[in-house]
Amino acid sequence: QKPKAVLDALMGYYTRYTSNIHRGLYELSEHATESYEAARTKVARFLGAADPDEVVFVRGATEGINLIASSWGRFHLKPGDEVLMSQLEHHANIVPWQMLCAATGAKLRVIPMDDAGNTDVDAALEIMNRGRVKVLSMMWVSNALGVRLPVEGLVREARKRGIFTLVDGAQAVSHFPVNVAALDCDAFVFSGHKLYGPTGIGVLWARSSVLNAMPPYQGGGDMIRKVSFDGSTFAAPPARFEAGTPHIAGAIGLGAAVDWLTGVGFDRVREIDAALYEHCLRVLSDIPGIRRIGTSDGQLGAVSFFSDVAHPSDIASVLSVDRIAVRTGHHCAQPLMDRLGIPGTVRISMALYNSRADLDRLGKSLANAMRMLG
Repeated sequence: QKPKAVLDALMGYYTRYTSNIHRGLYELSEHATESYEAARTKVARFLGAADPDEVVFVRGATEGINLIASSWGRFHLKPGDEVLMSQLEHHANIVPWQMLCAATGAKLRVIPMDDAGNTDVDAALEIMNRGRVKVLSMMWVSNALGVRLPVEGLVREARKRGIFTLVDGAQAVSHFPVNVAALDCDAFVFSGHKLYGPTGIGVLWARSSVLNAMPPYQGGGDMIRKVSFDGSTFAAPPARFEAGTPHIAGAIGLGAAVDWLTGVGFDRVREIDAALYEHCLRVLSDIPGIRRIGTSDGQLGAVSFFSDVAHPSDIASVLSVDRIAVRTGHHCAQPLMDRLGIPGTVRISMALYNSRADLDRLGKSLANAMRMLG
């Protein structure tokens, strides 16, 4: 599931120039530092960012959201303010804001959706027009249903009203080009493993004006200018938010993943995505006893279904015998499942390493599972 270029980048660091960064004046450290910062530049270019220093390396989208909520949110939200998000959100974009609301007296507001998974834009605008929303934080593509949310329009409307905007792009970055300047959001996060990169590495991009106004998220080495027992002063972003020894190999591997995906090209990605998605729907249409969950137009990367006669976990167990991996359960989106009135789904995830033959095998195994279980 990882391109050879990514694996080679990881092995190159671990076998040829393992060293800490920003600290040594010897060749290995200088090489590691150059490679790490080159990865930052690659990510900035990939996102259409104006300045590599707007890119902060974090452990993943989850940490990026927590960083914004903790370092920006706690100084900007007060009792009565509102944080607005969609009904499809991942727990990573719900819980940090809930914790912040509990600490500041702000309130969480949710944009409703229909049964197909479409976000109610009119309802969102009505909530924003009341003048209490200070933050719009929402995903671009649903991890649970593959639904693409109307982020571009809602970010534009939020910016008109002076609302801070954060976009969770974890499920988006591997499917279509992202340009944060054109999107005009204040912050954007994604996880490296969603982009065919290593796990445990991710990115927070934010406007320079946002990062410069934020206090540190964590204290430790390399995020300081000067330390004394009387007090400390902090480095400028992004170093201010990268305390301690970072995931150096992860960042270098992420840079390699960006190069690889850029080389494939998003025109080709779109072709493969569409072909796999259409074939997946054809395969599922021949199998009785299941129903798709989320039928919005323009879905990407994932198809979810539910069966009234077989539990999702039982279906996944039968598929696993045939060495087919699907995700089951609430997909870290329990409020979404509550809205849909189901305990969870079986989710088929498709990526560039998949083929029609994989989906044919899935269909054969799934038909057998439904005969056994239903």
